[in-house]
Amino acid sequence: MVPTEVLAEQHYLAARSFLAGLEVTDSACIGGARPLEVALLTNRTTAVSGQGSKPSCGREPRLVVGTHALLTDNIRFRSLGVVVIDEQHRFGSSSARP
Repeated sequence: MVPTEVLAEQHYLAARSFLAGLEVTDSACIGGARPLEVALLTNRTTAVSGQGSKPSCGREPRLVVGTHALLTDNIRFRSLGVVVIDEQHRFGSSSARP
């Protein structure tokens, strides 16, 4: 989770690039695996968006990058494992302060 839509989009694009080609096991798919899905959620998106990519084998994304829109009541995570909050960009690094 990041404080601005611009930063969310940058992190989303970077994550998609870094994770391209990775697969996750999925018994619902032929071959037992599917590409790792990365999605973007901001106030401009009405639902978790894969930027035009449809979820493989009807499954949800494994990694969601977004703004505080991730904390709305209508967003539910089936199995949330890790949360990373990047607020340093908004308030600045403590080492950069006088």
